[in-house]
Amino acid sequence: LSAVLPGPGQKPYRGKGSESLGQAARVLVDVRMPPGEKFVFCQAPVASSDVAALTALHGFARDYAAAGRVTFPEVELATAPSRVTARHILELEGLHKVCDVYLWLASRFVNAFMDVDAAQQARSQIAARISQSLRQPLEASRGETEDG
Repeated sequence: LSAVLPGPGQKPYRGKGSESLGQAARVLVDVRMPPGEKFVFCQAPVASSDVAALTALHGFARDYAAAGRVTFPEVELATAPSRVTARHILELEGLHKVCDVYLWLASRFVNAFMDVDAAQQARSQIAARISQSLRQPLEASRGETEDG
């Protein structure tokens, strides 16, 4: 037992991702659903710094709690900019994470998240756009120099 408990001056053990779990719980505090189901939502692979994914998680949880079904939001990619910026790539990555969250939840709530095909198709399109963007020269934002 002494190998499990922290010794004097040591921090207690925290499971991997416990900060993200806590952040998800704070985001979902206003959503009413059975504790076991809310716990699953809190375990979704969402970083506490990922605002788009946390917002999507909240929306998915709210829809699930209200109707028992969650539709995947329509994703329409705008025409790729002529000059790729880091911001553009980060926005695409955010959309990709929204797809990932939906698909992760769909694997746990099969009867509620029924737009799996749409989410997979959107994720594939976004991944292709990210790949295409990464093959182009990246335009430096204002305040950045070419040497970094």
